[in-house]
Amino acid sequence: MPAVLTPEATADLNLASLVTRLTDVAESARLVRLAAQADGHRGDTLKAAEAENRVLATLVARLGVTGLAVSEALREGALLARATAAACREEPDVADTIVRHLNAIGGDSISQDLRDALALAH
Repeated sequence: MPAVLTPEATADLNLASLVTRLTDVAESARLVRLAAQADGHRGDTLKAAEAENRVLATLVARLGVTGLAVSEALREGALLARATAAACREEPDVADTIVRHLNAIGGDSISQDLRDALALAH
């Protein structure tokens, strides 16, 4: 029997797709801004900065991001990082699995940070 997506799941997928697409557009605008700035094209730098700002503002507004939401997300991220580090110290296989998964999803930098932190702990 094929899986059926609920309306809530479909809305979540649509939101995830929107966030991904807006993030890609913001990153493209950022790269254009940096290239224009490096080439000394002030007008293009300002246009790209304005485009990047509009996309980021749309993203923030669409997600309803507030200072409180960001603070809570950072707090939760820190707790998750502490728990992950503790589990990795206790079970080296857990660390290897997390590093492998991070690398698979483009988290090379954070996986290296994890490996470095675990090396320092030993």
